[in-house]
Amino acid sequence: MLRWTRTVPLATHLAMLGSRSYFAALGPAATPVLEDERAALLKVFPDGRVEEAYRLDLTVARRPVS
Repeated sequence: MLRWTRTVPLATHLAMLGSRSYFAALGPAATPVLEDERAALLKVFPDGRVEEAYRLDLTVARRPVS
């Protein structure tokens, strides 16, 4: 398992979030959802820099050589 974090501006985080298919499916209805997300994130990250945490799990399966 590999863990890492990155810190990005709030606008970058919201742009990435808004690019996901479920937000695209919302169309104009996504705007108030993203505005609510912005307000919630500013309470946690008042400096406008969001820390994003990631985790990578890698499983490798090998087939026997015949």
